[in-house]
Amino acid sequence: MHGFYCHPTLVIYESNEEGGQTPSSALHHATKNPLIVNNWVIACRISVVPKLSIMVICLLLLLPHQAALATSLDMTSFRRDWDDLIQMGADLVQVPRYFESKQWICTGAAVTTTVLLFGVDAEVRALAQRNQGHVGNTVFRIDSFAGNQYSLITPLVLYASGVGLDRSEWRETGLQATAAFIYSGSVTNLLKAVIARERPYGTGDPLSFKPLGGLNNDNLSLPSGHTTVAMATATVLAAHAQHGIWKAAWMTSGILVGAARIYHDRHWLSDTFLGAMIGYHIGRFCVSRAGSSNSQIGSSAMILSPTLNGLMITWNW
Repeated sequence: MHGFYCHPTLVIYESNEEGGQTPSSALHHATKNPLIVNNWVIACRISVVPKLSIMVICLLLLLPHQAALATSLDMTSFRRDWDDLIQMGADLVQVPRYFESKQWICTGAAVTTTVLLFGVDAEVRALAQRNQGHVGNTVFRIDSFAGNQYSLITPLVLYASGVGLDRSEWRETGLQATAAFIYSGSVTNLLKAVIARERPYGTGDPLSFKPLGGLNNDNLSLPSGHTTVAMATATVLAAHAQHGIWKAAWMTSGILVGAARIYHDRHWLSDTFLGAMIGYHIGRFCVSRAGSSNSQIGSSAMILSPTLNGLMITWNW
């Protein structure tokens, strides 16, 4: 998942009243022509995901420093959304602490099924490679625009539309889908680095692992990142869809992304299965958490606040 391996570097610092800029050594690692928004300077180094970086900058333009939107943007609600996004991550980290027997059984079943699928991975791969053709090439192009950084576009556009048009349902759905994308992708990338399973196009051995062997993309097969984030966002969007057809369409899109990764020889079947399980359950977590009035798990609270020198993270435990 290229959208996670290499991110843009974003540096924000305040201009002084005379038009000068607060010195920052980090600026030398960004760009020589930072974007100035009112009294804020945004310096961005664009890497392998330039379109996503540009989209992030555009969204920053919607922040309260823009006078044109100041009257329509509810600052209290915006800050609440931001805090809630961070708090979702803090709550997600604590979820295993509150697992009951049912949750542990489901987790064990998912892991066991993943391991059992190792036994058919090679056969499924061979089947996919034997059936390459025009129809498959067309249908499975879905993983070129879903399951990567572009999967974040729909949630962000939905959130921005909800803010601009004062549609709370759109706003909440966009926020939850964004959280599902970010946190499911983070979990998956951590597992990829630890497990370090070789991708199918390597030696073709489904049991080839190089644990903690670095971040070589050829050894980041399990679980499938595309499938994870596609299923996570699809789960949130399906949960908020009003019609059964739309619910089915969203969930089908997540499944097709997993199938596309197998078709393109980027992942084993077991990779996509585990990715789908992670994405689905994190998506459900984001939805159910909102359904319980955004209550925090336990008594922890994380607050991320901007300061003159950067960001301050406060975590009340």
